Amino acid sequence: MSISQIKKEAKQALKGLPGKTALFLVPILIQFALIFIQVREGILQRQGVEPTFAASLFPLILNIISAFFITSAAFTMLQVLRGRRTEVSFQDASITLSSQLVWKLIGLFLLRFLLLLLWIIIFIVGLSMSIIGYTILTTEGASAMAIALLFIGVPIALGGLYLSINRQLAYAMAEYVLYDQTVTESYQGAVSAIDKSKELMKGYKWKFFLLQLSFIGWYILVFCSLGLLYFYVTPYFTTACANFYRHLDDKLVAVPVEEITDKEEKSDPIYKEPKVDVLPPIEPKADSANAQEEN
Repeated sequence: MSISQIKKEAKQALKGLPGKTALFLVPILIQFALIFIQVREGILQRQGVEPTFAASLFPLILNIISAFFITSAAFTMLQVLRGRRTEVSFQDASITLSSQLVWKLIGLFLLRFLLLLLWIIIFIVGLSMSIIGYTILTTEGASAMAIALLFIGVPIALGGLYLSINRQLAYAMAEYVLYDQTVTESYQGAVSAIDKSKELMKGYKWKFFLLQLSFIGWYILVFCSLGLLYFYVTPYFTTACANFYRHLDDKLVAVPVEEITDKEEKSDPIYKEPKVDVLPPIEPKADSANAQEEN
């Protein structure tokens, strides 16, 4: 799979899809709200007004809410990419809030945060040592302590940064794995979902990093358009990431769609019963010769 192929398929899936704007409406509006909050806080700080603790927490709360809605949209688009949905709706934006998924996702998000926090702490420790060493070096001149702090701190900071990015990429498919395991009733916990994500991403972390990097130009245009391009970029980026998982899943662990049992389909929070025209059975006509032999 190539990055251009993944993005092309994502655009094709979104092209003419009924309900796509409604599906992504909540996370897009939240992004607009976050932009407004950042602008307002910047104005207040220039006026010498410091935001309260509650006001500082509000963007974090909005980001958490947005994560659930964008994950719902990603799961829905995954089904579109798999050919199991031909239209979406605003109702699909809240599937992660269903009893089947919400607590599992909360557990997964918390576990992933704690695992990443370990590597981030290593980066912060190394960076702090480097800053202290550089400060001593510039204020007091060259000394054994300053050189030692720089010599040890810089590699630790770089190593922590690399490991935190590497692990973030390795865990990136965990929510998709959780969703598929929930649908197929094979969910074994957040640790299992993260382990499967690591397995899927072996040899593909760099490609996924490049896929995300390829959207930098789009997000620059979002900034230049004062956020208006979110209506195009958010569905595009989300669908491309879901399509990346679909290709990994098809290569390594996927069960063909036609082999998914009726029970598994109906356990899907966004599964909709297809309409099938059922024709009446045709009664076979007995052969006249056979009928005479029977008589």
